[in-house]
Amino acid sequence: MLIPVQPSPYDLWASAEMVNLIRDAQVSRLTLRAAFAINRRVSTTVIGRQARGALADQPLPALQAEVRQRIVFAESVAAGRLARELAPDGAAAREVSSLVDELLRWSP
Repeated sequence: MLIPVQPSPYDLWASAEMVNLIRDAQVSRLTLRAAFAINRRVSTTVIGRQARGALADQPLPALQAEVRQRIVFAESVAAGRLARELAPDGAAAREVSSLVDELLRWSP
């Protein structure tokens, strides 16, 4: 299970409740694995830089790959296309590819 978390006080606060729900589900689904994915991170903000540290207190891991807040995501939705279709060599495409690669390596 992938849990997207925006670096905001609300998402970080809600992550504790999500952990409780996952722990409850793991009682009947012993192989259920979960991790946080930092999404829409603004690297120039303090909370953006501190998001990973805030998740460190949680019992679930945070993936290393992060997806930052980028204009191309909004532009791609408006165009009805993927961000990597609009900017195949752009930072957003690289970040999403890194996330997918990490998930594919994350085997049970």
